[in-house]
Amino acid sequence: MFSKRIDTNNKGLMYFFKKNGTKDDIKKEQLNNILNGAKDLLKENKSVKYRSLHPVFSYIKIFTDLIQNKSASNILKYGRDNILYKNEYFNIVDAYLEPLLTLQNKVLYDKDSYENNVYMPKELLISNARSPIITTIWNSERIIDNIKSIGDGIIIDTYITRKNSFIEDSTNHRAIYLYPMGVTYVYNGNHSIFSGMNKGEGHFHVEKIIDMSELYSKYHFDGKYLINKETNEREEIFFEIGVLIEIGRLLINHPEVFPVEVRKHLQ
Repeated sequence: MFSKRIDTNNKGLMYFFKKNGTKDDIKKEQLNNILNGAKDLLKENKSVKYRSLHPVFSYIKIFTDLIQNKSASNILKYGRDNILYKNEYFNIVDAYLEPLLTLQNKVLYDKDSYENNVYMPKELLISNARSPIITTIWNSERIIDNIKSIGDGIIIDTYITRKNSFIEDSTNHRAIYLYPMGVTYVYNGNHSIFSGMNKGEGHFHVEKIIDMSELYSKYHFDGKYLINKETNEREEIFFEIGVLIEIGRLLINHPEVFPVEVRKHLQ
């Protein structure tokens, strides 16, 4: 594959990823490897019962954690999400999540689609520790302040001494469950929920379930591009975003793995 020996150090690894990460056939192979892992997790095993979260969602969490921590590290590097670039502001978080948000909005902002594919669950509880979650954090100071002040074992000692563990705030925390990807997208209360995720503590409820299944007949990720099959338009997207989309395609055929609160709205 390579004409010269690659040193097994940081420089060599960077070279390896740079060369490997640009070839379409390799990216397709990488996507297939990941999807084969998901298929293996979805195989029926009559000797094993899952009483809480199905392991495929722990697998999905590998990629949502990657997305979340990429966003967090970029914000910590730059200070916030809006970066001045060539005399214009560029939002690095919105740009990163744009493919997911675009697909989500095709359901949310189309009247017919909204009426048929958006549900209001009452008891869909999301675990900061175990569920696949993406939050739209945007400010480095808020990330640091929330990590510093929220969590088990943190005592706030001002006028009244009180514990400050993560507690759901129904007036602030807002989230959408993206079916069939099995991903919870947080759009309000982002920094406090991120702190709970970072420390593996707490739960919160989902406001809406969005069924995006109908979009899978129109869109496909091939390892590099998100392709609109009706128009043949191709948009290069981040690999890990495309992985979530394509694992969702597999999960359409496995409704049994989803939480009961999700399944009862989609029957």
